[in-house]
Amino acid sequence: MVYDMFMAGQIRRMPNGFWRDPANARAVLEEVLRREGYSLDDAPMVCRKDWFKRHRIAGLLEHVYRGSPYLLLTSLYPGRWQPGDFPEVPKAADLQEAAFAAEGLERADNPMRRWALAKRVRQRRQGRCWMCRAPRAEGSIYCERHREMVRAWQRRRYRQAREQGLCYRCWRRPAEVAGACRPCWERILVVRARQMRRWYWQNRALGLCGHWRCREPAEPGHVYCSRHREEERQRYYRLNYRERARQYKARRKQAKKAEKAE
Repeated sequence: MVYDMFMAGQIRRMPNGFWRDPANARAVLEEVLRREGYSLDDAPMVCRKDWFKRHRIAGLLEHVYRGSPYLLLTSLYPGRWQPGDFPEVPKAADLQEAAFAAEGLERADNPMRRWALAKRVRQRRQGRCWMCRAPRAEGSIYCERHREMVRAWQRRRYRQAREQGLCYRCWRRPAEVAGACRPCWERILVVRARQMRRWYWQNRALGLCGHWRCREPAEPGHVYCSRHREEERQRYYRLNYRERARQYKARRKQAKKAEKAE
């Protein structure tokens, strides 16, 4: 086998075009899994980037399948696994490639056909889960099953970032505020303010509470529901009390300075 000769050092590198043949890629992948005692059904959980590097077949992953184990497995074995079977959330580009493959369109085909197909795929997936065609869960772009999978993946990534002291969004800069670096945190605030404004006006049009992510009906003649009206009232009184206390403290400080000056 060519792969055994490469691992034994009999040849310096794999022949040109060897990995571009799906039959060769499948043969090597199944043989390496068999030697480690895994079956092909375990491939989504086993075949990670470090696994390919450890077995010196990273060229198959990087040069042919854009460094994506999801794209590699779904291209070599179409229809065998669903996105939820993989430990990490697939990239949007990989999901689009899977949709192209389901329609019988390859990456080397006419780019205008690919653009038209991508537009049809987007239109067909409106109101549907990004990973499957099930209806979306409320307030999410995923269905119930994939939403829980994405949350578990995000929690694991966030925990790893906190252990390393890095920003959980960019993974490049040290964390400063709420687990994020300063540029990412400022971006979070901008996006959140935009979402809150959109949510406010949508709820106003529907007669619902204008508070962030509240679906209760608003009280007649008011913007908020009874619970959030009380919270806003207490918040106003609390801020007003703090402002008055700050002003009183400043006046006392000025009076003491005037007494010392005399």
